[in-house]
Amino acid sequence: MTRDSIVLKRNPGSLLDVLPLHDVALAYLESVEGIADVRIDRSTATEIVLTFSWYGEGRPVIPEDRLVGYGLARGR
Repeated sequence: MTRDSIVLKRNPGSLLDVLPLHDVALAYLESVEGIADVRIDRSTATEIVLTFSWYGEGRPVIPEDRLVGYGLARGR
């Protein structure tokens, strides 16, 4: 298990835009297999930094195509 972080931002135009960014980001990251113990590190109106535990091999696998479905994109 390793601890890692990710920066996410909104990808405008999603039906999920009406929900708070932290709710959408947490739901997305918690849905990724091998990720657990997701925590909000920092949050602004436009970006959120989440930390999490990774139980997989190597680097965390964050499916980019699923980010779009949640109305999200990688930040910085």
